[in-house]
Amino acid sequence: MLINKNKALSLGLIATAIFGISLASCSDDDPARVLRKKEIPLRTATEIGGGTVTIQERTDSTFDLTIKINKTTKDITYKFSVIKGDTALLRTANPTLEVGLDLGSEKSTTTDAAIIKTITVKKIKPATGDSIKFNYDSLLKNSYFARVHYVTTATPPADSNVARAKIGK
Repeated sequence: MLINKNKALSLGLIATAIFGISLASCSDDDPARVLRKKEIPLRTATEIGGGTVTIQERTDSTFDLTIKINKTTKDITYKFSVIKGDTALLRTANPTLEVGLDLGSEKSTTTDAAIIKTITVKKIKPATGDSIKFNYDSLLKNSYFARVHYVTTATPPADSNVARAKIGK
């Protein structure tokens, strides 16, 4: 009987150790899982196929926004952003564009290479007001478009659209 109690105690200690190790291996640093995902093609001035915009909703109420352009020109710095409104704004003279999300810029080191920019979004700061919560649905239910452009070194500088994609409604 004493032997059975010792075996039970040993098995209980082993089970507790295994549970403790597996619990300790879990971490808050684990990335949030993807819930929904939408991929939108970027349009160049002449064709579809300029790249993609990918929106991935995460379980922690954030979303990842990735803009990829397929071809670049060496030594050009490309700017990636999401603009509030419709792409029709780009066809007007001197458009006023409200940047909703700025993904930054990237300089191409070779010709015909792809460039990918990604940010994780939880809040945005509108042109007027404080930062507000912004999620996957906020982006898709409102009027936004992705834009990749560069500014030439000419005098005066000229803004050049590389690719764009309508994101929201």
